[in-house]
Amino acid sequence: MEIIEEIKGLIKQKNFTELENYLLNIFSENKDLSFELILMITDTLPKSRVDLKLTFLNLAKDHFYSLNKKKDLLKVLKKIFELQPTEEQKKEITNILKSIYQKEEEKKYLEKSEVFYSDINNFSKVLDRLENFLYNFTCGKIVYYQNSSYQIISYDFLFDQIELKKIDEDKMIKYPIDFVFNNFSLISELSKEKEVKKEVNQKSEKKIKKKVEIADEAIEEIFYSYLERVDQFVYLLKNKFKFLKEKFSLYQILLRIVDLLSLRKKGHLSFLKKMLFKILEEERIEEEELNNIKERILSLSVFKPHEKEALKSFFKKKERKIIYHTKWGIERAKEELRILNEKLKKNAEDLARARSHGDLSENYEYKIAKEERQRLLNFLKELTEELKIAQPIDFQKITGEFVEPGTRIKIRELKTNKEFDYFLLGPFDVRFLNYKAKEQIISYCAPFGEKFLNKKVGEIVEFNNERYEILKIEKPAEEEFQNKDKGLPNNSL
Repeated sequence: MEIIEEIKGLIKQKNFTELENYLLNIFSENKDLSFELILMITDTLPKSRVDLKLTFLNLAKDHFYSLNKKKDLLKVLKKIFELQPTEEQKKEITNILKSIYQKEEEKKYLEKSEVFYSDINNFSKVLDRLENFLYNFTCGKIVYYQNSSYQIISYDFLFDQIELKKIDEDKMIKYPIDFVFNNFSLISELSKEKEVKKEVNQKSEKKIKKKVEIADEAIEEIFYSYLERVDQFVYLLKNKFKFLKEKFSLYQILLRIVDLLSLRKKGHLSFLKKMLFKILEEERIEEEELNNIKERILSLSVFKPHEKEALKSFFKKKERKIIYHTKWGIERAKEELRILNEKLKKNAEDLARARSHGDLSENYEYKIAKEERQRLLNFLKELTEELKIAQPIDFQKITGEFVEPGTRIKIRELKTNKEFDYFLLGPFDVRFLNYKAKEQIISYCAPFGEKFLNKKVGEIVEFNNERYEILKIEKPAEEEFQNKDKGLPNNSL
């Protein structure tokens, strides 16, 4: 993992000042930090530098507190107390818990876990108990004990018991709270998947393999503790990927796969690599998220040369952002490029003529020609880059079901009730074509046009504190653009 390798490098160099700055920047540059990554970083820091570990964990504490991530915050507080079990630390943790757990149910669990009046020697156990109340053994969860499944129904604090429903026998049972916490599990291991082998004497031999069966209720816990539960996490990827996509973002899933690949978890490397390629190629991932994880993926040493080349090719392809225009807009942009090249040739002649006049320091004609050349070169470079990513709008593929480049829209401003007609085309169409239409032509790349993309009839769009309702979406006919007076560019040089 890139972060871990960077920290190890700074530790090896004994550059602790830079290390502290790096740890501080982790939280400003990475918003999607998990407790598991925090734990990995903490364990990577030198054992002798407890002060550094505490500084980092306190940053993590502030980070999770600001995001109201209570579960991760509680885990960080437990780790802090583990490193510094003092009365002062206990008091601070108690105050934090009191401030974040404000609901009646949460207050009840704080009380029953004995957070407020536990002595320092038992405080770690108290925090574990609180975590069980709040997250691990909540009402409704399915838990397992001695190959039987139970559902937690309620807590009976008067007798310090948990009421459970034994699912197999459909009967109610009560167990002491601490007995359930210490002996019950969220995961059931069942003997399945029998392999039959025939021997020479026609007798069969059965070999039973253990296969993990995971209840939906346990998925979240496994997802967030994936480094400790690699087998279960891989099982989720193989058998419950659709469920994972519904519950978590693809970016979160990818981060975990990359973490496991960087740790070279034996037995799962081949599958994890296939899963990574599958997600990249088949799923839709936000451009910003893809950019965030790109370098981490390419830095992994587990990939063979041909696999790394395939990844590089994939990211290179993604980097080419396509901008759509009408084919007439693209033709007109190419014509503009030809005109620019002609103007540069003429400018070269002007520069040569001005240079022949002698002293350049006071040569006004030379100065003007040189500035003009720079302006023309800037335009040429900009237009050349734009043409590289230009693609013509395929009007045959436009359905009119949602707003996309090449569609007409009628909208109503909700505040004034006024209606407006717009034609969403490409930047070249707005800049270079004198196409006369009943609607106002706007670029779909402009801030206003961009707001309407992928929206459907009836949806509300907000822009500059104004709200607009989409009344109509139309698919135009490609023939409308033919034989139109293209005229001169609107911003001709």
